[in-house]
Amino acid sequence: MVKGFMALRSHAEEIISFIEMSIVSGIDLPCFQGRERALSELRDRFKLDMTTTQCKEHMLKIIEDACDNWRTNWYDKFQKYSVGIF
Repeated sequence: MVKGFMALRSHAEEIISFIEMSIVSGIDLPCFQGRERALSELRDRFKLDMTTTQCKEHMLKIIEDACDNWRTNWYDKFQKYSVGIF
């Protein structure tokens, strides 16, 4: 997860530009509502203000929090019993 996020983060400006072009072109998706807010929140998710080390620590914290999250645990159980995903 951390390596994948860091790879995406290294292309953050291109990803943000692509989303911005999609919004400008008129693609009407719910996640694009509030254009400036959507772009600002996307930019924030990449944690471009953090150093590489800080960003890796942040991602590890997200993973740790997800492991202890009751919603995550219940969703995993649901997946296990409904479609056999372990």
